[in-house]
Amino acid sequence: ASASDCCLEREEMDFMVNDSADKIRTELLELYEKWFKDVPPEEEESTFLSETLADDWKYVNYYAEERGKEEYLEYIKEVPAGSGPDLPEDLQIRSFDDIVIVHGTYHAPGLGLEGTDLRFSGAWQRTDRGWSCLLHHSTIIPAKQID
Repeated sequence: ASASDCCLEREEMDFMVNDSADKIRTELLELYEKWFKDVPPEEEESTFLSETLADDWKYVNYYAEERGKEEYLEYIKEVPAGSGPDLPEDLQIRSFDDIVIVHGTYHAPGLGLEGTDLRFSGAWQRTDRGWSCLLHHSTIIPAKQID
């Protein structure tokens, strides 16, 4: 079998789990939309992220700073309104039963950095309460140099 056949088979296997890859992608895009709208939290008592992020969730940001769930929830309270990230543009998923690995890009206008486009990866787990985010890592995409 050729390499392209192998990749096709792997993609077809994604559809053989309980939900199709498109359904999972749609569900996770909805969660990212709620998440990114909650940076900073719109309501003082917002519980969306505390319920969606796993208790042992880890975040590694574009400066390689690591935060746990509680540190992140405190951190985002200080993010200026309107400067949180935009919805991922190209969310890709790989499904392994109840675990999904994701990656894509998003724009974070409020970073105040030269490059505000970020590439990210993450891991989600389907639980009896719905999807739970286990990990999120982001990296700045350097501005392209003009020759």
